Formats: sequence, structure tokens, C-alpha cells
Amino acid sequence: MSSAQPFSDVERYHFDLYGYVVRREALDEDELTAALDGVRRMALPAPGDSIQSQRFSGFLERQQVFRDLLDHDAVLEPLIEMCGPTVRLDYAYGIIMAGGTSGLGLHGGGTPHDPAQFYDVRGGRMRNGLVGVQGSIPVAFADYEIANPSFGGVSTQDNGLVEFVLVFQQV
Repeated sequence: MSSAQPFSDVERYHFDLYGYVVRREALDEDELTAALDGVRRMALPAPGDSIQSQRFSGFLERQQVFRDLLDHDAVLEPLIEMCGPTVRLDYAYGIIMAGGTSGLGLHGGGTPHDPAQFYDVRGGRMRNGLVGVQGSIPVAFADYEIANPSFGGVSTQDNGLVEFVLVFQQV
């Protein structure tokens, strides 16, 4: 793990404008390899065409490597800045997607107003409802002994993404 990585001014500005921040290469090579091995050990089924067939849960309970990422330096410092020094994990799920399938969009969007999904700054301090931390790992399905997720008249390539979503709440 690297040292603490608080929001940069550019990241804070991007979050203020768009409501999300992308931290590319947040995991080093060893952390990424461990996460990929964790995905392999879970033996996930091939995703279908519906989002329900792509979602999975239990990865925190099943693989220590994912629990180890909960307090990762690239995540924890921004999370504390957004939610304060006490946060709790509200829920977590994963998505395994084949290329060309839709997946999930960002929640909220501001209309209609949802009190659980807000962002406000007062006195230089951020306040938020639920804060989602999402990571994605590109995978080749054959590497994980998952059949190519083609269905009906639709065929896909033998690659996709495994995404992990952790949602935190200010305590």
C-alpha cells in the first residue's frame, strides 16, 4: 500500500462539477494481481443479458483480499473528507459484465431530489448522503473458466469487467 492520498484540488473540483472522481491505477501491480486471484477463487457464473444476472454479493465475506481494500489509502482519505472521520459500510455488491451489455448508470442525477443522495459544502467541509466507492478490473473470461457470455443472437468477446461497489454512509 502507498501513503495516504487525500483529494487533490483537481479531484475536488471534478467531484464538485460531476459528482464522481476516477482514480486510475489506484492499485499497484501486486494488489491488482491479488484482486484478480480473488475473483478467480469466487468462480462466478457467466453473466447474462440482464443486470440481475450480472450482479453478485458476498465478495467481502468470501475473499480477504477485498476486505483488505476497505481501508486502502486511495479510498480512505477521500472517504473521510467526504463523510467525516466516522463512516460505515452501508452495502456492497459486484457486477460482472460482458462487453456490449449495459450495466448500471450513476445513481441520482439530481432529479427528482433524493435526500439520501446529496452533496453539500459548508464552511469548507463536504457533507454527503451515501458515497459509493467503485472499482473495476478488466478480465478475460477464459482466464477464470467462465464461458463466453453470449446469449440468443448476441455474441460477445471473451472479455469484460468485474466491478465492485461499496456504499458508505456518514455516521
